[in-house]
Amino acid sequence: MHLEQVEDFHQRQRKKAQLKDALVVKLAGKIGKRIDDLQADEIEVKTIAPLLRAIAHLSDSATNSEATALGIDALAEMLEEPD
Repeated sequence: MHLEQVEDFHQRQRKKAQLKDALVVKLAGKIGKRIDDLQADEIEVKTIAPLLRAIAHLSDSATNSEATALGIDALAEMLEEPD
């Protein structure tokens, strides 16, 4: 029972990591394309830092989800080992 719950949590964490990674790549690509299309005088300096922070936060969150999933892998292996 507990091992099944751990595995369910593991799968959710891995899925979150994959979704967040995909979102980071998509957002970074869209922002990069938009920046390429802008003229220098169209870029508002006050918007650059928040956008970069948002991307960094999503990337960090995806990394944390992946780290949790890897930790759960190790935990599941320890739980499956015979005493």
